[in-house]
Amino acid sequence: MPLPMSRNQLDRLGQRLRSTVPPADEDLRSLQEVILAHRGSLAAVADGLLSLGLRPTTRLKTSTTLLDKLRRESGMRLSQVHDIAGARIVEDVDLLGQTRSGSPDQRSVARREAC
Repeated sequence: MPLPMSRNQLDRLGQRLRSTVPPADEDLRSLQEVILAHRGSLAAVADGLLSLGLRPTTRLKTSTTLLDKLRRESGMRLSQVHDIAGARIVEDVDLLGQTRSGSPDQRSVARREAC
């Protein structure tokens, strides 16, 4: 789904959101439209990962976290925010059973849960 506004309109919205405390209700509604515009693409990615037998988790950034990001990173333009939607795959892997013959750019990341 295309975004509900142009790149310049996104950047102007981001400037208003960054500089106005509290943000105008109309700007918050526009930001929510931008966030929801990513929902279809995120669903397509999740469906594709599921079709590969993977178990993805997905999330949309909230308007609060986007506002925090715009205010924290002063040079950030709203059109430059690339993590409004995200998918993650978490799989259990046996690192001891892996061979070193995989391709050179193949990497595994192991995370331990804190007890």
